[in-house]
Amino acid sequence: GQTNNNNNNKKKKKQQQQQSPTKKIDKTNDTTTWTILIPMITNAVGGILVGLVTKQVGTVQKGFALIFGLWLSGLLQWKVSIEQIVGAALASVSLWMHMTFR
Repeated sequence: GQTNNNNNNKKKKKQQQQQSPTKKIDKTNDTTTWTILIPMITNAVGGILVGLVTKQVGTVQKGFALIFGLWLSGLLQWKVSIEQIVGAALASVSLWMHMTFR
């Protein structure tokens, strides 16, 4: 009697798992919280702001802002690599050339 009930219970569980494979997914989603929305919303708002800046001031000024941002992030880092120094120098030269030879 007891082994038949155990076998029947095992068969029922197996059938339930085969019928609804989404239960496994639901169990893994129990650990997610609303805080996962913070980087998603931040990224979306940042993308919208970049689009608005590009529309209002144009791509050249956006490029200048990008170069300034690169310089600023480079200055705030403790260790600056040679690649960053070369990149900053090239960006500065291109900015100077654009302003001088319009």
